[in-house]
Amino acid sequence: MGFTDIKSQAEEIVSKLSLEEKALLCSGADFSHIEPMPDYELGSVTVADGSHGVLTLDGKECRSTCFPSPSALACSFDRTLVSDVAGAIGREASEKGVSLLLAPSLSIKRNPIGGRNFEYFSEDPLVAGELGAAYINGLDRTGVEGCLRHFVCGNTENKRYVANSCVDERTLNEIYLEPFRIALKKSQPAAVMTAVNRVNGEYCSESDNLIREKLRDKFGFNGVVMSDFGAVNDRIAALKASLDIEMPGKTSATTEQIIEAVRSGELSESVLDETAKRIVELSISCKRNKKNSGLFSERHPREARIAAGESAVLLKNDGSLPIQKGTRIAVIGASAEKLTIQGDSSQIDCDDVNFVACLKERGFEVSYSAGCNDDGTTNDMMIREARETARGGDITVVVINLPYGEQTEGVDRSSLSLPDGVLKLVDQLLLDDIRVSVLLCVGSPVELPFERRVSSILLMGLAGEAAGEAAADILTGRVIPSGKLAETWPRRLNNVPANAYYNKNRKNSEYREGVWVGYRYFDAAGVDPLFPFGYGLSYTTFEYLGISLGYGSRKGTLCATVGVRNTGALCGAEVVQLYVGKTKSDQKQLKGFEKVILLPGQTTFLKFELTMMDFSVYARDGIWHVDPDEYYIMAASSSRDIRAVARVSVEGDELHGFVETDPKKAASVSDAEFEKLLGELPKEMPHRPFTGNSTLSELKPSFIGRVMYAVAEATAKINGDIGFPQADMPLRVLCSLSGGSLSNRRVRARVLLANGKVFASFGAMFRFDKYTKSPNRKRLDG
Repeated sequence: MGFTDIKSQAEEIVSKLSLEEKALLCSGADFSHIEPMPDYELGSVTVADGSHGVLTLDGKECRSTCFPSPSALACSFDRTLVSDVAGAIGREASEKGVSLLLAPSLSIKRNPIGGRNFEYFSEDPLVAGELGAAYINGLDRTGVEGCLRHFVCGNTENKRYVANSCVDERTLNEIYLEPFRIALKKSQPAAVMTAVNRVNGEYCSESDNLIREKLRDKFGFNGVVMSDFGAVNDRIAALKASLDIEMPGKTSATTEQIIEAVRSGELSESVLDETAKRIVELSISCKRNKKNSGLFSERHPREARIAAGESAVLLKNDGSLPIQKGTRIAVIGASAEKLTIQGDSSQIDCDDVNFVACLKERGFEVSYSAGCNDDGTTNDMMIREARETARGGDITVVVINLPYGEQTEGVDRSSLSLPDGVLKLVDQLLLDDIRVSVLLCVGSPVELPFERRVSSILLMGLAGEAAGEAAADILTGRVIPSGKLAETWPRRLNNVPANAYYNKNRKNSEYREGVWVGYRYFDAAGVDPLFPFGYGLSYTTFEYLGISLGYGSRKGTLCATVGVRNTGALCGAEVVQLYVGKTKSDQKQLKGFEKVILLPGQTTFLKFELTMMDFSVYARDGIWHVDPDEYYIMAASSSRDIRAVARVSVEGDELHGFVETDPKKAASVSDAEFEKLLGELPKEMPHRPFTGNSTLSELKPSFIGRVMYAVAEATAKINGDIGFPQADMPLRVLCSLSGGSLSNRRVRARVLLANGKVFASFGAMFRFDKYTKSPNRKRLDG
C-alpha cells in the first residue's frame, strides 16, 4: 500500500466517523498507546521511548539492549553508525510490538548543566539535524516509526512546564529550529512531539506560528504532531494550531470539550477532520509496517560495543595509552565495578557493567579499591587504601562519574563540579609518583581541575551496556579512539554566556545570548575552553593536504575538496569538519562533517557541497538572506584546529531588519539591548489569582496549597523520585499525568479554595457534569 493509498483509505474512514469518534482519537488511549479503531481493524499504536534502547512506558518489564546515550553517540560524528544503532533499536521495538518510538530528541545543548542533556546530540544544529535524520532513516528500515522531539526551545528542566523561552527570531530559526528543518529535509518521521514550555508567551502545543507556519508550511511536515506528556494547556487552541494528539491519556472533560467546541462553532469540524485523517494515516501505516516487518530480534551486544568504542573521546594522552601487555593496572573508583552507563531517568533494564572484570578478561593483572562512596564522599581510610592499591600498579585508572540524580529529567544540575570527595581522592593519588589515567563516565561536561596533572583522560560518556568492554578495548589498544566532542567543554560554568540568564527568573527563560551558543561563542569571543568542539585525539596522526574550491554538482553550489592522509603507524578514523566564517572576524559555523577510516599511509579526498543557505542569515522579515561578504572555507580537526583554508567572495542581499550582536557581550546583554533583539522585554506572570497553571510551590502560601504540597512531596519520596520536580508542575499537568486520580473537577475546586472562594469550591466539587461538558476552558482558572 503506497502513500496515496493510505491517504485515500484514511479519508474514507474519517468520512464515516461520528463527531464523538473523531474527538476520541485526539487523545492517547493511555501512556503507551494511541487510540484504536476496532471497527476498522486498526489496533492501538504502541509507543515507547527509544533514545538509547527500547523503554516501554506502561511500567512493564522490558529488557533490551542499552546503547550509548545520544550525547555519547553524537561524538562518533558517524551517520552510518547512528543509523545502524537506530535500526537495531527498531528491530527490538518491532519484536516487542512497539510501532512508534519517541526518539530522537533534537534539543540544542544551550547550557551544559541541563539535566536532560545526555538525551540530546549536540550544541550544534547541523550535527543534531544530520544525526537525527540518520536515526529516523535507520528506523525506517525496520518498519518502526520515529518521532522528533522536543519542538522547541525546551532547554531547561527546572520549572520546565511553566518556563517561557524568550528568544529572538534569528536565534530561534538559526539555532533551535534548524535541527528540525534539517532532519525533516533528509528523513520522514511519522510524528513530531512538541515541548512542554512556552516560546515568547505561547505554549508550544498551541502555537500556530510554530506548528502550522513553521513546522507544516515552511518545513513541509505532514505527519502527526503530538504533545509531550502533560504539555497541553488549551486543547481547542492546540487543535486550531494543528496539534493532533494530546498525550498521555484522555479525560472525559477533554473529549467533551472538543465535541462542544465543534457544536458551538468555536472549532470548525473541518479542522477536526484533518486531525483525524493524520491520526488514521499513522494507524494504517503502523499496521502495514507491523504486517510487513516479520522481524524477530535478539539483543545486540556486538552493535552496542562497536557504538561505544566509536563514540569514546580521548581528551588527553601523554603517551601512557594504550596500556601495554604485562602492565599492572590499579583501578580506583566507586563505580568501577558498576559503571554509570546511562542517565538517571529513562533507564533501560540491563545487566550491571564491571569494568574491572573487563580488564581482567584481557589478561591484565588488576587490583581494585573504591576510594570513595557512590555519592562522591570519601574518608581518610578509603583514600589510604586507594593510595596503597595505586602504588602496587604500573598505571592507575580512576573511574569518575556523577552521583545519582545529577543527570535526570526534571532537574538541572547546579554546577559543573565533581563531588569534593572525588577531587580530594584524585589530588591524594597524584601526591605519589604514579601515572594516573582518568576514565570519565558522564553525560555532559564537568570541570577537571586536575586535567594538567594526570597522564590521560578518556571520555566514555554514558556508553551503554558495552561501556566496560569498549573502555578496556581502547585503553589496551584493541580499538583506536576516534570520537570527537559534539559540545564544547568550558573550563568553568561562568564561561558559558547562557548561564548568566539560566534559571534566573521565576518563569521567563531569557535567551539573551542569542546565537552565541557553544563553540560559536567561545571561538568568536576568544574565550579558551577546556576542550573545544570537535576535539578528540587518536593513537595515530592525520595530515590535511589542503582545500580546493570548485563548482558543485548542482547549479548555484560550491564544492570544497579536502585531502587527508594517515601519517601514523595504525589504522584510524578522522572526523573532517568544514567551517564557514567571515574573513573579518573569528565567527564560524560548522557546515559539513565526514568520518573517514584510513590505513597507515592512505590518502583520501572528501567533497563537501555548500549551498547559498550556508552563507545565509535569518532576518526579522522572516526570510533567509544571503549575507554578502568575503568568507573563509576551513577544513578542521576541531573548531580550534584549522588545518586548511580557502577564500571565496559571496554576493547576496541587502539585509533589512538584521540585528548583529557582539559575542564578547553575550553574557552581559542589557535590558535595552535585549529589548532591541526581542522587540519587547518579557514580563513575569503574576502569582495571583491562582489558576490551573499555578504550581504547587506557588500555591503553598494557601492552606489547601500547603496540604497538596505535603501530600505530593510525601508521594514523591515513597516513589523514589529524584528531587521533587512536581513542586514546579502546574496543577493542569498533575491532573493530566495522574491517570484519572486527580480530575479537572477536583483541580478547579482546589484552585477556587486557594483563591478564598469557599462556596464556589464546594459547588465545583459537586457539579461534575456541568464542568466536564463545558467548552469554557477557563474553568480551571477559578
